[in-house]
Amino acid sequence: FDRVLAILPSEELAAIPDDIKQLVGKRETARQAGDFDTADALRLKIGQLGYTVEDRQGGPRVRASG
Repeated sequence: FDRVLAILPSEELAAIPDDIKQLVGKRETARQAGDFDTADALRLKIGQLGYTVEDRQGGPRVRASG
């Protein structure tokens, strides 16, 4: 999952809980497979847990909401 989030500086990546990293990894896998319903549902779940996913050319960026 670190590969998916590799665009983040190491201190930001370390601040993201493992469960969020796993959800982001699953979301990225679903998105790449064209399963956008699952990807959207995972984005919503990540948001409910207090994080925002931003899709970027180099991969997703995750940040704490707020």
